Amino acid sequence: MGTTSTVTISAVTYPVYGTYDGAVAYLAVKLTDAGVAWRAATADTRKSAMVEAARLLDVVGLTDGATPPAEIDSSSSTVPDQVVQASYELAAAYVADPSIMEETSNGASNIKRVNAKGVEVEWFGPRTGGASGMPSIVDRLLQGYLLSQANANTSGAAGVHVGGTCERSEFDDCDRYDLR
Repeated sequence: MGTTSTVTISAVTYPVYGTYDGAVAYLAVKLTDAGVAWRAATADTRKSAMVEAARLLDVVGLTDGATPPAEIDSSSSTVPDQVVQASYELAAAYVADPSIMEETSNGASNIKRVNAKGVEVEWFGPRTGGASGMPSIVDRLLQGYLLSQANANTSGAAGVHVGGTCERSEFDDCDRYDLR
């Protein structure tokens, strides 16, 4: 299990996931633009990015991954290692591009439409980045620790209700042969 700690910036203490030294060590070998930007940044910039990452992860809502899940945040005494690593990755991404914390989506369109003389084709494709708009590595690390996923696992549908359905499907052959 990972831990939480605090960082001090201008005599003010803030909670973060992991430790500053842990983030420095983890990101020392990251070869991406985010890793390079992290290593070039000042200590206060790195710490600020860790605070921003912790704040974002606290807003997203995390669990400890146990059954039943318990909610965790940057003030918890222990957290899963993957949450700490996701925080480090997010902090590095923030140093490389601070605008990622301001975007509501990753900006990539996943809708395409082609129309030629009345013939139209429309499809959806995968977006770049993660489903949450955060870097893909962060989404992968947080798989199973997001509060919304934990609620989906315990309630079956994360509070979603579908109405007006029937037992018949147009997508299988069971109904054609009256199989149950």
